[in-house]
Amino acid sequence: WLKFLLAMAGIVTRNVETMVGDTKVLLHLMRMEGSVMIWAGDGQMKFDELQAAFPTPYDPVPATTTLIGDDAEGRAGSLASKLSKRYKMPVFVSMNLDLDEMVFPLLMK
Repeated sequence: WLKFLLAMAGIVTRNVETMVGDTKVLLHLMRMEGSVMIWAGDGQMKFDELQAAFPTPYDPVPATTTLIGDDAEGRAGSLASKLSKRYKMPVFVSMNLDLDEMVFPLLMK
């Protein structure tokens, strides 16, 4: 979905519903001018945390920071960093799911 979104011009949003294991996951993808935001959650529509990653010319690993809440498990920050490095643009990720360690890698795909 992200590759499709990046190919479009201007501000574009897409809402996607998918199953990850036994969990229904809602994704809100937003491409802005020069950046991307990904919100992942369930039917509760929470916005408890927000991570951001920015590519930098000083290090091959993007700079990652917490803007809202706490990314104690490092999932949102890790995803933001990987996508920022891959697409060479700022990426914002809000992960509002209670997925266990075995199911979370399925979402990353």
